[in-house]
Order: sequence, then structure tokens, then C-alpha cells
Amino acid sequence: MKSLTILFAMLFCFQAQAQDIDVDNMDLTQFLDVTVTTASKSEESLRKTPATVRVITESQIKERGYRDLKDIFRDLPGFDVSEELTGEVRTLAMNRGLLGANKLLFLKDGKRLNAITGERFVLGNNIPLFNVKRIEIVYGPGAVHYGADAYAGIVNVISKSFEDYKKDGNMGAVNISYGDPETIDAGVVVGHEFNDKVNSMISYRRFFSKGFDPTGFESFDTYNTLGLGFEQPVNDFEVHWVTNIGEAKVTFYHQNANEPGGQSTSPALFQFDAGYVWNQKQNKITVEHTFEGENWTLDTLIGYEDYEIDPNSVFYYQGPFLQYKYGKNTAMYIEEKLEWRPSKKYKLVSGFKAESVDAFAKGNNLNTPFDRDDLVDSITYPNDTNIPVEFRNQTLNFGVRPYTGAGVYTEANYAPDDVWQFNVGVRYDYNSDYYGVFTPRAGVVYTPDDKFVAKLLYGEAYIKPSRYLAFEHWSAGTFGYFPNPDLEPEELQTIQLNFSYLLTKNLNVSLNSFMNNIKNLIRPENNGGWSSNVNQGEPKSSGFELEFDYQQDNITAYLYYSYLNAEQDGGEDLNKVAQSKVSAGANYKMDQLSFDTRLRWSDEISFLDATATNGIGKIDGHFLVDLSIHYKDLWKDGSLTLFARNLLDEKYEHASPFGEGPEGWLNTKAPQPGRFVGLTVDQKF
Repeated sequence: MKSLTILFAMLFCFQAQAQDIDVDNMDLTQFLDVTVTTASKSEESLRKTPATVRVITESQIKERGYRDLKDIFRDLPGFDVSEELTGEVRTLAMNRGLLGANKLLFLKDGKRLNAITGERFVLGNNIPLFNVKRIEIVYGPGAVHYGADAYAGIVNVISKSFEDYKKDGNMGAVNISYGDPETIDAGVVVGHEFNDKVNSMISYRRFFSKGFDPTGFESFDTYNTLGLGFEQPVNDFEVHWVTNIGEAKVTFYHQNANEPGGQSTSPALFQFDAGYVWNQKQNKITVEHTFEGENWTLDTLIGYEDYEIDPNSVFYYQGPFLQYKYGKNTAMYIEEKLEWRPSKKYKLVSGFKAESVDAFAKGNNLNTPFDRDDLVDSITYPNDTNIPVEFRNQTLNFGVRPYTGAGVYTEANYAPDDVWQFNVGVRYDYNSDYYGVFTPRAGVVYTPDDKFVAKLLYGEAYIKPSRYLAFEHWSAGTFGYFPNPDLEPEELQTIQLNFSYLLTKNLNVSLNSFMNNIKNLIRPENNGGWSSNVNQGEPKSSGFELEFDYQQDNITAYLYYSYLNAEQDGGEDLNKVAQSKVSAGANYKMDQLSFDTRLRWSDEISFLDATATNGIGKIDGHFLVDLSIHYKDLWKDGSLTLFARNLLDEKYEHASPFGEGPEGWLNTKAPQPGRFVGLTVDQKF
């Protein structure tokens, strides 16, 4: 309660000092009419889109000191965020109680970033924001337009284009940031116009950090019985190259996430050496073309991607005893989307996608790095009564497992007048592994004037049983995983009811409510140390986000309260998420100078605790303060940002990924980063 009092006092004290207005040169009414594209793969106003959508603008990214995509989730309502975890799950961004690192679909310029085969998304320091125009976050299912894995929501990172730089009289930019603890983050983007129909732009970003050291946290030190040192650096880079040729666009994207494996793993088992890393790489090439008619648009996308877990990715056990991992997937796909607008009242968006995938799922623990030239993975299971009979004392060989998939969808939008809008959509996906999945979507939007908006939304989505989840297999002597090729898709049904009202020209209030029902939840089932992924459980969650947005002269401010009622099958509170959360912030501009402060309070969260009477423990809540100062045009085309995260150096913990406890390979409590102070220099040219 004391933390809440401090939060409200700081927010309104900051507001009292404010005197002027400017947020991207828009007032609150105008901002509701900003154009978004992610929810329906079509241009719509934020007010009219049949979805819960939030937009992070370029100026907010700069003024708040955001560096990576993971940074934005700390300030979004409805999200629980646990950072600096183990390698393949560096950040858990859990939306409205929907747990898992594969429950959000990440896009870059509308194209999928998640591996097409459904592996966990790292979400470390691998998606930079220095060259981003805006970010659109869609809450809830988006399967009608995107198919599998558009589950808890969609996050679309929209890059600045060649034309964006050209209209400002620039051809590129350099962005360099240094922070303490020792972190260097540098990016450059350069464009060139060959003629009036051909231009190209390439960006490169490199991130290095000494890494967060959890030494000093009881949850870490208790199990660090050998007093081992901690050396876990981060070394990521990204390349994004776009070439426009008339109505066609060619894009190459490379992401190399070289993240440490150790912060939330148990020091009773692991040695935190610099070589304990998870290195995940992606290459994506796409060719797009657009045909435009008088009242229709046809978009074609052809793509290729490969995803690889580098063979030097390793679990660094004490001894040292090294256990290497490997996985590789390649895919080719084609998408078509037709948008037809026969009149102002009607809009129809239809399309299909077909894909062919070769999947070599992440496999057994290996004593030496995997040989890429021989894509066969073998495992021999012991004669253990806790293992199903068909696997006992058996040697299994896992090779490349191809599959094909196809999906077709259509969505109709009808607006009889300026007040009402109705939409209904449906999609059918076929996969050679699990046959068909049917996902509908429907919505009603009511806007009687420019002050009030009401939305009633229904949607369904599913997580496909990826080759990794269905064929996960490894053995560490007396414990491990065995495959379950009969795994079925996990399904979600969501109802949302949203209201937004402009109380005054300076104050808008919104209430976004939701109810989630899950079927065929994919989770590990453990039997004497041996596990397999199964469909088990139908958890439910409901809640709301109450939001206040304020503008007055040169100040903007917000206050968000998020409530979540989420239970597991047995009626216990859902692990890893808080029931109540509060976010607040204010930004004050004075000519080119802006001051931004953001506050976050989180209630306690539940976690698996083998030492507790009922097996459930509690992690204390926390209160965090972030501060940034941004000076725009400090010199010609140059800006400077000083930012601090966790300014008060709050010592707090959050949930670890997966479900293991202190008797397993993960700590149940994950130490979270302390104060981080950074300075960013941005120069356009």
C-alpha cells in the first residue's frame, strides 16, 4: 500500500509542474483516428478497428529510452514481464495470464519473426528499435488473418522506410548507446536511391553487454554452494535489408541471438562460464508485389526462411560437463491477400497461405557439438518403469521430418453508417500433422460521436503442436523427455468488451474487459523425472484494464490499472502472474527537451515451491521507477537521450520459465536486473 501511495504521489506531483501540450502533434481525439494495419491486414482507424490495439510511436520510443522490443512490455497494461532468464527464453512477456514464450506472434513490417515451426521466441536483445516508425500491439486472437500462433496477441514492429528518411532530407542515421553495467549498443541505417523506381535501405545493429549478475539474491546464493563466479555476456546482431523495385519489394532479414543461458538456472547444477550460451539464428528472404485496381488490391508474398540453433549452444554443467543442443528448420511459403472495397459500406479481405517445411527439431543432449552434415539425432532410453513401455531400453533415431500446411480465410466488414460497424471472419488451416483447425472472428463497433467508442469482440486462435513440442526428446541419465507425436493444437476462445470515452478534451478513460477459455492446454506431464508434452487442462482467465490518458499543454500522462482473475484446473491462482498491476507515467516537453518518468507496481505472484505445504509459494510484489531525458535537435539532426531503468535500484524477483522448482534445473524465483543507466546519441545524415 505504501508503494501505491508513492506511485500516485509521484505521478500527480509531476503533472502539477506541467504547463504545455504535444504528442506527435495530435490531441486525444486525433490519435483515435490514427491508421493501423495489423489487426485486419488492412488500413483502419484505431477507433474503428475490430480489435484491442495499442500504438507505440517513434517519439515515445526515443523519449522513453526504449532500446529493444522487450523494453516496451514493462509499460503495457495487462502484461507480466520476467527478464534475464535462461537462454532460449530470455524474456517472458505474458499477456492477460496466457503463459508461454510462444503465445505472442511477432512481426516485422507485417512479416512473421517467430520460427514458422513454432519454437520458443528468444525475445532478448535481438529486436532493436532505433529504426522503428511505430509498434502496433494487438491484444487477443488474430488467427483469422495470421493462422497458427497468433494466440495471446500480435506485436508488429514497423520500420522506417526509405521514403520516411527522404522526406526529412536524410539518407540514414547512426545510433550509439552506452550503459552501466557495461553495455554497448550500436546501429546504423543507410539508404540509396538508384532512380525514381528503385531504392534500397540496409540497417545493422550490434549489441554487447557484460550481462546481469544475480549474485547477492538469496534465491541464487542459496544454491550457489560452491561460490562460483558469474560471467554471462550477451552478443547479438541483426541485419535488415529492403529493396523497392517499382511495385515490388525484396527483403532480407538476419537475426543472431547469442544470449547467455544462466541467470535463472540453478547454480547447484550449472557453471556460469562465458561459453554457457544459447545461440539462435534466423534468415528470412521475402519477395512482395502489389497490384492495385480501382477498388481492389492484390498482395503477393513469396518467402523462404531457415532457423537454426547453433551447434555450440550448450548447457554448462559443473565439472565442467557440457551438454550441447541443435535444431534446424527450413521453409518455403506463398501468401495471397485480396482486399475488395465495392463501396464505402463494404470491405472484404480474403487470402490463403501454403507452406512446405523441413523440420529437424531440437534434440537430445550431446557431449560434443552436433555435426550439421548428418541430420540424424539418436537417443537411447534406459529401462526405467517411469518411461512408457514402448520407449524403455530403446534406441530412437530422429531425422528431418517434413510437413505441409495450407490456410484459407475471408473477413467481411459492413458499416451501414458512421455509427455502426460489423465484421465477421473465418479461417481454415490444414496441416499434414494434425489435419484441420477452424478459427472464427466477429466484432461490433459502435461510435455514436467522436467521444465514445464501444467494441464487442469474439475470436479464436490456436498454438500448433510444433515439431519441437511433439518430438521433444532428451535424456540426462535418470530424467529427461520422451516424444508425443499425437499432440494436438492448443485452442483459445476470447471475448472482449471495450469502452472508451473522452471525458474532456484533455482526458480519455477506457475500460477493456476480457474472458479467455483454453482447451487442450499443451503442458509437460512428469512421471518420476521423465516428462512428455501432453494436452491437459482447460484453464480460464478474465479481467480488465482501466486506463486514463491525459494531455494538457506540453504534458501527456497515463494511469493504467490491470486486474486478472486466472485459475489453474484445481482452482489455485495461476502461477507466474500478478492479480493486480498499476502503470503510470508522465512526459513533459520544453521546446526540444523532454522529461519522461514511468512507474510500475505489481502485486505478489504465485510460483511452484517444493518446500511449501501446498507446493505453491509467493514472490513479493515490486515497485519500479524509470526516468529518461531526451534532447531533440541538440545539434543539427542530432539528439541525446539519458535514461535509467529501475532508478531506485529495487531488488526484486519474478517467475522463472517452464515449471521446474529448486530441485530441478531452474530456480523458482528469477532475480531481476537492478538499476541500469544509459546514454544514447542519435545522428541523422
